[in-house]
Amino acid sequence: MALMSTKDYPAANLVVVKKKYYVSCTIPLELRPRFNGQKQLRRSTGTSDLAHAKRRLHSIASSIYAEFDAAFSRKPPSLAEEIAPYVNLIIDPEDLARNPEFYLPMAYCSLPEKRREDLREEYYDSIPQLAQMELALQHLQSPEWDRILVAAEDQPNPKYPAKVDVEKLSDLQ
Repeated sequence: MALMSTKDYPAANLVVVKKKYYVSCTIPLELRPRFNGQKQLRRSTGTSDLAHAKRRLHSIASSIYAEFDAAFSRKPPSLAEEIAPYVNLIIDPEDLARNPEFYLPMAYCSLPEKRREDLREEYYDSIPQLAQMELALQHLQSPEWDRILVAAEDQPNPKYPAKVDVEKLSDLQ
């Protein structure tokens, strides 16, 4: 991947957040995985005065561009490094590094949408569970699922009571 020059980076802008000026710059698409999927990088000017903020814009934008340059020189995270924060189990990090595809279905639903699309293209045929996870996501995001959940809350299933009866549990033992 060729290093972009500063002139190729998106322009930095001043934005106001809670009466303070911030320098905001769009992260290039190829760098977003290295910034945890963020689309914008924002740094405070430390002032609420527009004139002072404009004077600081160039130096803060230069530091943002330096971060982009540093990110280009870093190697992209491996699949194991990328999904590790999303796997909700205590697992052996060495096992995750050896076989990240095994743990990918566990982390799939928690990943950002854009990253799920990329992984779907790359692993869809080789990991059949991704198709099941995608189907589950579609069901969970449908309005019909909301109605099912509301109905389930109104009429709990007697087979799976919400509260555990300790006496019945001790009888089973």
